[in-house]
Amino acid sequence: MVKVSIIVPVYNIESYVKKCINSLIDQTYKNIEIILVDDGSTDGSSVICDEYSNKYENVIVIHQENQGLSGARNSAIRRVTGEYIMFVDGDDWIEKKTVEILVGLMEEYDADITAIVKVGHHYETGEVIIGDSYKMLLHMLYTSCFEIWGKLFKKELFDDIKFPIGKIHEDLYTLPKLVAKTDKTIVYHKGLYNYRHRDGSIMANAANDYYYDLIQCCIEGVKSSYSIFEKKEEREDLEKWYVYHILWYYYNVICIADEDYCKLASRNVGLFYREIKSEYRKNTKISHKDKCLFTKLSKL
Repeated sequence: MVKVSIIVPVYNIESYVKKCINSLIDQTYKNIEIILVDDGSTDGSSVICDEYSNKYENVIVIHQENQGLSGARNSAIRRVTGEYIMFVDGDDWIEKKTVEILVGLMEEYDADITAIVKVGHHYETGEVIIGDSYKMLLHMLYTSCFEIWGKLFKKELFDDIKFPIGKIHEDLYTLPKLVAKTDKTIVYHKGLYNYRHRDGSIMANAANDYYYDLIQCCIEGVKSSYSIFEKKEEREDLEKWYVYHILWYYYNVICIADEDYCKLASRNVGLFYREIKSEYRKNTKISHKDKCLFTKLSKL
């Protein structure tokens, strides 16, 4: 039975973290270690982590000064002893058979990554989708399944990849690089991960210029498409997703969340299309009509 290391970043979530840890301890798959990273918490989260570590041999606690989500994950990766790595955010929780199911799929199909979706996901169909890095990266992006949590990874995928410090969209920065290294990835469209929506998150993100960081993330995604996919067709498909994602997010999230912030964010839209002008103009998967639209947006 292979060992699974579950990494849990913890920062000022004393009201939620017990439910998260209990869901991991109660897993039907027992060969796991739970690494709790107390990322400089100033509430009672640190004490709760230590209580669980003192009670359970397979619970390990790392206490560190606040480094953000990426720093917490990077610290834990250096400490894992399992063959597989899984990430669970400290205010979320998973169903009892989640690890058992993920490991079973990984072993049955000799995969490098296996994933499930969150409870209530709009693509919660029960389907099992299997494919190579090109097929599955696009599948994850187009089905809004590109978070790091809710996935099981072979440990060696992280040998030369770290989460970017100081970035808000650390998952979208990192997942394409991980999937690009795989021969086979699986997505099981079963809701086994419980994602907690916390009040005011969209507005808080807006205040921290969440959209500007997404712009920078997608610019990097377009620019690095050459290092992810060698084939022109595959590279253009990946570029196309980023090009349209920025526009979708602007109209469907930013403008709905805050009309005033929508006006401010429009300048970021212009920045994005100016930065990747050469790529979308050469992309044969994007229509001439849309290329003209993007050119107009680049002048905002």
